[in-house]
Amino acid sequence: MKKRFISAILAIAMIAVMIPMAAVSVSADGPYKVTYYMFNPDTYDMYPAYTDTVDTDFYTVRDGGEVGVFYDGYQFVGWSDAPKAMDPQYWPYQQYNITGDLDLYPVWKQMAPVQPMFGVVYNGNGFTGGTVPRDLLGYFVGPNEIMVPAAKDPGTMVRDGYIFKGWNTKADGTGITYQPGTVLPYPDPVQDIYLYALWAPAPPDTGITVGVCDPNMTIAGETISIYRLFDATVNADGTSYAYTLATAFNDLPAYLDTAALPSSFKHQGHYAEDIQNLVTDLGLLDPNNARDSGDLYLFSQVLQNYVLDLPDGLSPKTPTDSYIGQSGDRNHKFTNIAVGYYLILGAAVTSTGGSVVNYSAPMLLTNDAPVSVCMKINAPVIHKTEDKMTAAIGDTVNYTVTGTVPNMKGYTDYTYILHDTMSAGLTFDPNSLTVTIGDNTLTETSGDIAVTVNPSPAALGQPTAIKIDFLKFYTDYKDQVGAAITVKYAAALNECAVVYPDANKNKAYLEYTSSPTGETADTPPFETVVYTFKLGIDKYIKGYPSEKLADATFSLLQNNTALKFKQGADANTYIYDPDGPITTFTTDTSGQIVFIGLDVGSYAVREIKAPNGYNKLNADIPAVISLIDSEGGNSVSYWINGAANSTGIMGVENGTGNLLPGTGGIGTAILYTVGLFILFGGGALLIIKKRRNKSKLLQN
Repeated sequence: MKKRFISAILAIAMIAVMIPMAAVSVSADGPYKVTYYMFNPDTYDMYPAYTDTVDTDFYTVRDGGEVGVFYDGYQFVGWSDAPKAMDPQYWPYQQYNITGDLDLYPVWKQMAPVQPMFGVVYNGNGFTGGTVPRDLLGYFVGPNEIMVPAAKDPGTMVRDGYIFKGWNTKADGTGITYQPGTVLPYPDPVQDIYLYALWAPAPPDTGITVGVCDPNMTIAGETISIYRLFDATVNADGTSYAYTLATAFNDLPAYLDTAALPSSFKHQGHYAEDIQNLVTDLGLLDPNNARDSGDLYLFSQVLQNYVLDLPDGLSPKTPTDSYIGQSGDRNHKFTNIAVGYYLILGAAVTSTGGSVVNYSAPMLLTNDAPVSVCMKINAPVIHKTEDKMTAAIGDTVNYTVTGTVPNMKGYTDYTYILHDTMSAGLTFDPNSLTVTIGDNTLTETSGDIAVTVNPSPAALGQPTAIKIDFLKFYTDYKDQVGAAITVKYAAALNECAVVYPDANKNKAYLEYTSSPTGETADTPPFETVVYTFKLGIDKYIKGYPSEKLADATFSLLQNNTALKFKQGADANTYIYDPDGPITTFTTDTSGQIVFIGLDVGSYAVREIKAPNGYNKLNADIPAVISLIDSEGGNSVSYWINGAANSTGIMGVENGTGNLLPGTGGIGTAILYTVGLFILFGGGALLIIKKRRNKSKLLQN
């Protein structure tokens, strides 16, 4: 403490000694003038700025600011008695001894230039919730800038009924628009940048909500994917739609041209040339119609194979969006997605290699409004095909139903029953039934399946219901997810078959367990159809279609062979029967003959005998039956004798022959004339001959 006190006393003493050293008395010759000059360091111009008269013992030098000496960009550091000096000799507020008049010039030190600075200010411009972004930084303009401004993300800022479209330099949106993350240009002149939120009316909600409706199930761990195959635009009143193929699926038309599609798709094979053909075909399908619904379902499976690259070596497609279900999730809504035609898939299981081996039932929809759909996680799928769509009575039609073993994770048992109903025109052949899963053949004798046919045996004229129950499906196949299931059977088209335009239908669907708690559901039905056709004869007098002719006899030929028939329900109708007893057919007074149960193909009608008094046809009448696919559905085409015919009933005319001359009338007159000529001529010859003979006698 004592040492610190002594040090303080010494410091005060030193200051007291130094102060008199800076103060100098004025000489006796005074007073003197001290003139302060303003000196321009750029132009070297100078002028007196202030003058002091010194008449005291000490003079304290003034600061530049006191005498009005300053210059932008330069710092005043002191005074010199010579202009342009680099170092000061006199310091402000110091006292000096003046011995004469003194001129003082400022000594300048050039300062570093000051960099302009600006900020970015954000305005919510009508926002209704959240927080407007803030930028608390300042940005310098010049060679030493170390930061550049970028437009900020809107963060939590929202506006009800609107979507954020970026930032604009004007509140009304007529300025320059910047998207979040865009680097902002430096303003010229330098000033703060004001950015206003740019809002646009929010489009209608087109979200797609996908989930499970069963309260006992979740989508946890399931991957739900949506694929926008077509972009769609909707007119103002929402009554018409325009579809264009999404760019990511440009190879879809070519793929579909080689795929097996339902017969209701009229333009199949011609989608690559114009994809609008597919739009037209889809537009003709009614999802509320059982057959159309089944065809749409089959089409969705074709699309599933396409996007997943299951069988065809194409590149798998990237989903438009996807979601992996979290614990407890029962649904997920895909938002901010464009209006379009979407394929929705839900993955049910994934192999260790990452490849998908089973999917829930695929779905198709247009999201022109909010859509909610229930996925049937692990739902099995089937589809059915037939080997022919047209047939003659007696022909065999072969059917194939295919599916895959579903994922039965979480189940303790599983119902898998195939149902099939055949119309009265089809006779099921129980010996044709085969059932396989993977490489295994399932039979009734081994207890794998139970087959029920009702009625059994099949009764002519009645529909037949077939039920195939897979008895060991869960125990034997729960670990074979994705294994192929194939069921094959056949039916014959019988004499009760309906004739086109009616169809002989066959419908199949699957009954399966839809929930681990045991509830069952049915898949959409697959309906296949078989058509058979007719040809008819209408016999009448030539030139008088209403005057029918009886007793004309015909045969119907194919490949120059007479076809066989049996008698139909009435005298004029004949049913095709390869083993039938009838090959010739005679008209009654109606002039009508109708052949039913024919397949498409070329035929010929041959007249065997004409009615008495009429000439028989000297040539066969060709007839062709064709089934044509068109936008309005299947239609039959008849060509009779080279001309189109809308009914398949051919008009056959018979005329009488030319009448030979009789013995009366002009014919008789001619004969008389000739007879007389011969008579008179003969008489002349006789007379002449007699005269000649007489002359000979006289001469003798």
